[in-house]
Amino acid sequence: MKTKAKFLGKHLKNRSFRVILTASFILISIIPLVVLQGISNASVRSSLQANMTRLSSIALEQARNNMSLLLEAYEDILYQLYTNDDLIAYIDNVENKIDIALNTNQLNRILTQMAYAKDYIESVTIITMSGAALFSDKLRGSSVTSSWLDVYDMPPGEILAYGMEDYQTKLLPTQLAAQETANAAPLFHMVHRIIDHKNVNREIGVVVLSINEQMLQAINLEDQPGSFYFIVDEDGRVISYPDKRQIGLQLSAYGLGEDEDLPSAITDFLAGNGALTENASISASSPVQGWQVIGVMDQSSFYEEIRQQERTLLFAGLAIIAGTGLLIYLVSSMLARSMRRLETAMRNAQAGNLTEQINPDSAFSREMQTIAGTYNSMIHRIHTLLVETKEASSRQRNAEIKVLEAQINPHFLYNTLDSINWIAIDNDQFEISGMITALARILRYSIDNSNGVVPLRDEVDWLQQYVKLQQMRYKDSFAFTLDVDEGLLCCPIHKLLFQPFIENAIVHAFSAEAVGQTLFVSIQKEAGAGMKIRIADNGKGMDISGFAEGIPPKREGHIGIANAIGRIRMYYGDETEIQVSSACGQGTEIIILLGNDEEGKAQ
Repeated sequence: MKTKAKFLGKHLKNRSFRVILTASFILISIIPLVVLQGISNASVRSSLQANMTRLSSIALEQARNNMSLLLEAYEDILYQLYTNDDLIAYIDNVENKIDIALNTNQLNRILTQMAYAKDYIESVTIITMSGAALFSDKLRGSSVTSSWLDVYDMPPGEILAYGMEDYQTKLLPTQLAAQETANAAPLFHMVHRIIDHKNVNREIGVVVLSINEQMLQAINLEDQPGSFYFIVDEDGRVISYPDKRQIGLQLSAYGLGEDEDLPSAITDFLAGNGALTENASISASSPVQGWQVIGVMDQSSFYEEIRQQERTLLFAGLAIIAGTGLLIYLVSSMLARSMRRLETAMRNAQAGNLTEQINPDSAFSREMQTIAGTYNSMIHRIHTLLVETKEASSRQRNAEIKVLEAQINPHFLYNTLDSINWIAIDNDQFEISGMITALARILRYSIDNSNGVVPLRDEVDWLQQYVKLQQMRYKDSFAFTLDVDEGLLCCPIHKLLFQPFIENAIVHAFSAEAVGQTLFVSIQKEAGAGMKIRIADNGKGMDISGFAEGIPPKREGHIGIANAIGRIRMYYGDETEIQVSSACGQGTEIIILLGNDEEGKAQ
C-alpha cells in the first residue's frame, strides 16, 4: 500500500482534482464493476420480465375463458326461460286478462323454479310489452316487489326496448340492489327477448336473469397475494371488482374516451383506489360480449430474486469501495495542506481581516492555484468596495440632510397658498378659492413621494382635481368624461403615470376658440392584460410618423410623452403595451395596457 501511495504521490502531484480522483477509481476497476453489475441486472430483469409476461398472458386467457364458460352456463338457464312455451302461454293469458290469478301463480312457479336452478341467481324477471313486470326475487323473498328493478339506472321501459332490439343475449352493468334488502348485493343482469318458435317475429317481452356479482369472483387468483382480476364493460364501467365499493365506477373519470386509452385509464383508476403496487403489471383480455377481464399481477416475488442477486453484488461492491476510499484518502492527503491554508485565510476574512493574501506553492494543484488566485482578487475587490461603500454612505447622509432642508420650501408654499385662499374667501372670490384649493392638493400630491405607488382611487381623485383646474384656466373650453371600473379602484398604480398624456391633450390638442372639444379617459379591466387605460380627445391631432416602437422622438411637443412612455416601461417592463393613433383635425387616442410592475404588484 505504501509503495502505491509513493507511486501516486510522484505521478499525481500538481495534477487536477479530476485527474487524481479518476485515476484512483480506474486503478481499482470501479467502472468495470458498475458496468458489469448493471448488465447483469438488466439481463436478469429482462429474462424474468419476459417469463412473467408470458405467464400473465396465459393466466389472463384462462380467466377470460372461465368468465366465458360461467356466462354460458347462466345463458343456458336464460335459454330455458325465453323459449319456454308454457311460460309464453301464461304470459298471453295474463296479458289478455284470462284467469289472471291462476296464470300469475303458474308464472311465479316457473320463475321461482328457475331462480333456484343455479347458485348466485338472485332474481328472475319478465317485462311484457304492456310494461307489466313479473318476477321471483330471492333477495326480498317476494314476487310482489323487486330488489333491483325500481332502483336500477335503466328504467323497465328502456330495458324492454334494449332487449327487444335483436335476438342476442344482452348484459346489463352491475349495480347494487335496494339497500333495505337484508342481503343487499351487487347484481348484473342477462337480458333476452322471449321467442315464440311458432312466430319468431312476435313481440312478447323480455326475460331478465339477475346474478350476484360474487359469481364473477371465481375467476380471481387465490395463490398469488396482491394479484387479482376485475371486469369492465365496453363503456369503461366496472362490472366486477374485489372491493365492492369500486363496482359501478366509470373509467371515463380517469381519462377513458378523452385523450387517454384503456390501459392508461385503468392504471390511473388502480392508483386512485390504492390497488396499484410498485411491481404490478396490467393486461387486458379480448372482449366477451363487450366485457373485458383486466389482470393485475403482482411481480414482487420475481423482483425479490433480482434484489437477492443485487444484494450479493452490493456487498462485494462495498468492499471494493471501502478499499477505494482508503486509497483516495491517501492520495487526497497530499492536497490537504493547501486546502487548510485556504480555509485559514477564509476564516480570517470572515473575522474581518481583508488584507491577508494566499501565496500558492508547488503543493497546490492546478485547481487550487486557480481558487487561490480568484480568492485573492475577490478579497481585494471586497476591500475596495467596502471603502467605496463607506464613502457613498457619507455622501448619502449629506444628501438626506439637504433633502430635509429642502422640505421647508414646499411647506412654505402650502402655507402661502392657504393664506391666499382665506383672503379670496374673505373677498367672496370663491372661484379663485376653488382654484387655489385644487392647486394646493395637486402640488401636495405631486411632491409627496412622487415615484410612489398609490391606489387607483387616489390617482383618479388627483386627475379630477387637475382637469377641474385646467377647465377653470381655459374657461371651460373643453368637456371632460371619466369612466372607471369601480372594481379597480383599490388596485396599486404608480403616481402621475398618465398626467403627461392628459396635459398634452389639453395644452396641444385644444384651442380656446373651438367648440365641442372633449377629453375622454377610460380605465377598465382588460382580460389577460391587467388594466387598460384609454385617453382620447377630438382635438387637432398630431404627427405620429416618428413614433418608433411606441416611443416618440424627443422633439418639441413630444418630450413629455416620450418621458412618460419611458417611465411606464421602466415600471412595468415588457408586460406593457402602448398604442398611439392620431389623425390631423380628428384627434388622438392613446391606449396603455398594464400588466405587473417589476415589484410584482398585480394591476
